[in-house]
Amino acid sequence: MRKKELIILILFSVLLLSFISGEGSDSLSTSEWKMFGRTLNHTAYDGNPFAVIEGLNNANFTTSSSIYSSASVANGYVYIGSGNKVYQLNASDVSHKIAEYITEGDVDSSPAVANGYVYIGSGNKLYQLDAYNISNEITISTIYTTGVQVWSSPVVANGFVYMSSYGSYNRFYQFDASMVSNPNLFTALDGKVVSSAAAAEGYVYVGGGELLYRLDAFNVSKLAKAGEFYIADGEVLSSPAVTNGYVYVGAGTKIYQLNAFDLSQKIAEFNTGGEISLSSPAVTNGYVYVASLGSKKLYQLDASNIANKIAEYPIDYDTFSTSAAVANGYVYIGGGKKVYQLDASNIANKIAEYTTKGYVYSSPAVANGYVYIGSGNKVYQLNALNISLENEFEDTTPPYFTDRTPRNITIRYNRALRYDINASDDVAVDYFTVNNTRNFSINDSGMLTNKTVLGIGIHYLRIRVYDEAGNFNTTYMYVRVIPESSGGGTGGNDEEINEEEEEITIPETSEEQPRVLDITNIFIIIFAAISAILLATIIIIVANMKKKKGKHSGIKHKKAKKEKAER
Repeated sequence: MRKKELIILILFSVLLLSFISGEGSDSLSTSEWKMFGRTLNHTAYDGNPFAVIEGLNNANFTTSSSIYSSASVANGYVYIGSGNKVYQLNASDVSHKIAEYITEGDVDSSPAVANGYVYIGSGNKLYQLDAYNISNEITISTIYTTGVQVWSSPVVANGFVYMSSYGSYNRFYQFDASMVSNPNLFTALDGKVVSSAAAAEGYVYVGGGELLYRLDAFNVSKLAKAGEFYIADGEVLSSPAVTNGYVYVGAGTKIYQLNAFDLSQKIAEFNTGGEISLSSPAVTNGYVYVASLGSKKLYQLDASNIANKIAEYPIDYDTFSTSAAVANGYVYIGGGKKVYQLDASNIANKIAEYTTKGYVYSSPAVANGYVYIGSGNKVYQLNALNISLENEFEDTTPPYFTDRTPRNITIRYNRALRYDINASDDVAVDYFTVNNTRNFSINDSGMLTNKTVLGIGIHYLRIRVYDEAGNFNTTYMYVRVIPESSGGGTGGNDEEINEEEEEITIPETSEEQPRVLDITNIFIIIFAAISAILLATIIIIVANMKKKKGKHSGIKHKKAKKEKAER
């Protein structure tokens, strides 16, 4: 063997050994979030411990919309998207909201947390927020002005943030993680790009169309060369996992095991018999766990050769969370309106299940003895050792209103009312009610709307919030409706909707807003009542006087008639 070939062989062997012995796409540092779910077992947890409340086995938080984003846990907080908001919740008790941030589009992406920042996609933008208070925006990057939607979740590695866009421009972007205001580099990918990337050993693996790409992690604009992509039998919507020299990824109805150095080399495959869709494989303890939406099953495969199936578990619903999380010797996954806890050594054995109030579209996160998962418009926090456990203490504390809501508001005639009332509870807020159900409605998350065209004037409302134990709190507010052509201000402490929108814009003010009828309105009501009583009294007196006068006239008439007859 020639000397040059020997050197190349040695270098390749060293590189291969470093790859196999390395962490792959696992994230071992708080400066990294290298794959969907952060780690190979998809716990989406940075490893930092936080306080545990004794006896708290079950808590939840109600968001403003359905949840498609998956939770991430870091710095003692839970981060998750819902509708056009990102929420930051207390990881010890998710019923306590720390902060929220309003985006310009729906949040289907799941957050990545690294370097003190939260990175998340929404609409056609990538947001960089302060991880300790997400209401503090660091910067926003507009990926493309039109025809683009971010479905993938960002990953953080090598000082960069990587993320895909889907739509008119299917691209994979590379941003400076310290300031994502503009992408450093990008490359166009083939077909639909909804796959989240996985970073490992100087490469980035990401799906596009029916291809899985391996790109240079320091310059993603370098397009794939021979051996740096794999043509699958279906669209690669799944997010890959990289470990021990292998790449695991789903496409079409199959899960693939590929050579991480040469993607054109397939090691093994397993056909689930149904579309895998967005399910991303979790890899731990020598097993690969992956779900198939088409076959309605969760599979446990041999990580050394995924053609060998170990076990399976039926998820008999048309909707379930895309990916499983593995921790504490258990596998957690959602399906329909349930969360399942299975034996990680043999998933055919179910340990426990928990019934939620909505369909589960997000994937679970597992941190510090808890499972966090979105279902319907609620974020659930469950005991990871047994997700079916209820709280060990009696809840006698009523919920309370937060964010200085509700406040008196003013809208113009024939405008739609949408007013978000917030509340919190030591365990979980359950639902809201409003007394005037003929003209108003309020959903479980506290969104107050009008059911009819509201008449001009003041509509007084009683708002109640209930927790799951039946405790409730009550407050009062009014909705003032003014004419469309009214040019005056709202006055007082009322809030006025944006004239150009059909939503209420809540102004920032340091004044505490009244929670009961203000003194002016009380005086008006009292004055009106007294006036009505006085008027009624006068009418009665006048009527009595007329009656007496009539009676007296009659007597005089009869007397005169009698005198006339006698004469």
